[in-house]
Amino acid sequence: MHCVDGKRVDVIFCRDQPLLNDQQFVRRQIYVDDLVAVVPSNHHLANKSELSIADLNKERFMMFHRAVWSNVFKHILDLCEQHGFTPQMSYYPDNMRHMATFVSSGLGVSIAPSCIKFLTNEHCVCRRIKELSYPMPLYMYYHKENTSVELDSFVKICEEHKVRIENMIGN
Repeated sequence: MHCVDGKRVDVIFCRDQPLLNDQQFVRRQIYVDDLVAVVPSNHHLANKSELSIADLNKERFMMFHRAVWSNVFKHILDLCEQHGFTPQMSYYPDNMRHMATFVSSGLGVSIAPSCIKFLTNEHCVCRRIKELSYPMPLYMYYHKENTSVELDSFVKICEEHKVRIENMIGN
């Protein structure tokens, strides 16, 4: 956040960031992601088109660190506990590329934003979870004082392509 606050970058794309004060920054929603199960393509659950959270009961889980993903982490844990189990955490990857690689390698399953599908290969599949509804908007933030023509053009391009981006994500 310091990069955009210190004006070293013009635009940042990220999930909701309360630290980026609305007084100083413009926030525009680009798309809304859903959370999905991510499983190896040779996994017995990969053949299902939709999963139940209970299907993941005996699986080794990988999720982003609680400190980074606190609300989502808590929501997933609560949902699992409501369905009678506590996830067996095995790894805490640092980013979505690592998450996709770990799942593809058979190290466990994950629950991640559906945009992870753009980082996966043929050894990994994403499946909707019936009981899981946790919309995750992706925002574009930029400093209100930045009046560059290039930034204005970039923002307009992003706005013009919002529907196309949403359709690509497929939620």
